[in-house]
Amino acid sequence: MFDLSGDEDGDPIHKPSTGHEGGINALDVAMVGDRGVVVTGGEDGTVRIWDLASGRQVGPPLISHDASVEAVTVTMMQDRPVALTAGRDGVIRVWDLTF
Repeated sequence: MFDLSGDEDGDPIHKPSTGHEGGINALDVAMVGDRGVVVTGGEDGTVRIWDLASGRQVGPPLISHDASVEAVTVTMMQDRPVALTAGRDGVIRVWDLTF
């Protein structure tokens, strides 16, 4: 999924993360508590949350869009971190990022 290149030797910080079936169309990053996360939306219609430091997926994929996810943004709503996703299915979803 992502490859954080750029340590002193130019080597990746960790191995690439994978999980989406198909391409990744959108992503956003945020701090959730003291954890940096990446939220991705893919052609497979899933939304995935990744721990930025380890590159590992946090929890199962979020499945609710009937088509590819085209946009992702992370914000706060009522003092809770949420991800908003928009899909080619014409639907906007709000996901609670509290874990």
